[in-house]
Amino acid sequence: MESPFNRFAETYRKLMPGALQQFLTNQDLQSFLKTRYEFLENKSREIEIRIQDPQDFPWLINASTIEVCMPDSPFITDTILDYLGSEGHRIHLSIPALFSVVRKGSIQSLEPVTGLDTTEAFVYVEVQKLSEKEKKTVEKDLRRNLQELRQVVEDFPVALEQLRELNLPNEDLQEDRKWISDNFVTLGSGFVVGDRLQKPTGLFREGSIRKQAMADLQTLFDYRGLTSDGVQGNQAPETLAMLFHESQI
Repeated sequence: MESPFNRFAETYRKLMPGALQQFLTNQDLQSFLKTRYEFLENKSREIEIRIQDPQDFPWLINASTIEVCMPDSPFITDTILDYLGSEGHRIHLSIPALFSVVRKGSIQSLEPVTGLDTTEAFVYVEVQKLSEKEKKTVEKDLRRNLQELRQVVEDFPVALEQLRELNLPNEDLQEDRKWISDNFVTLGSGFVVGDRLQKPTGLFREGSIRKQAMADLQTLFDYRGLTSDGVQGNQAPETLAMLFHESQI
């Protein structure tokens, strides 16, 4: 039976750029693969992050490596790369991978299979060398962003159901609802009752985001002369659905 490491190495080599494989000696390639595998094997948290300056790989003397391993979900690689780009970190290389991993202390089996409860995303990134302060900031920010991503993905079916259950007054709004659900990712949802957001999902579970969203909504109501039930005048507040989306288009 093929060992988990050999299975990993066989699969991971196929994901590495051909130019990199040709550049590395056989010894360097084996060392590179073992270092990546050891990170996976030592995973101890739901979201494992390692940022370091490789000492054993001279070709990475001006680079820092970032590795992330976590349960698979949509948008993991996008979340990581978008964050690094937005913070001005120059990305030299990224290798995303998906493996189905069974652990009992050490890795018992590893297969390039997706769609299982055991499927994990492993993202390796090389960036321009980071200072020690930058490393701490990047790890903190990435962990927060990826935890939020996990919450959004987990809550997405509930948020979508909230949208579908809205009692809309006319056919045009119903068509708009279908277009939104087909083309946007719901990052958070909830129901505005008076001055509170109830049944929050996704990003709206975070208190600071919820507070800012309510302040922005109140500003909109004040500007348009509306109460929180969405009508003019001083009528008693009723329930209004509130949605926060990011386009997939």
